[in-house]
Amino acid sequence: MLSQNQVILNQVKIMSKNTKDKEDNWSMALGMYPGLLFGVRTYEGPIWSQVVFYIPFIDLAIEWKN
Repeated sequence: MLSQNQVILNQVKIMSKNTKDKEDNWSMALGMYPGLLFGVRTYEGPIWSQVVFYIPFIDLAIEWKN
C-alpha cells in the first residue's frame, strides 16, 4: 500500500484586533498521490475538519479547527 505524502506550504494566522491568545485556526496543504482522480472529500474530526480537492496526481487540503 502506498502512503500519501503531504507538504504544508503555508499556515496563516487569522488576524483580528485581539491576537494575544489566538492560535492557527486553519491551514492549507498541497500533496501528491499516485493515480488519476477527480473529486472532493471531507474528513470530519472532533477537533479538526478537512476538505481535500483531488486532481490527477495532486491534492489540495484545507483544514480548519471546529
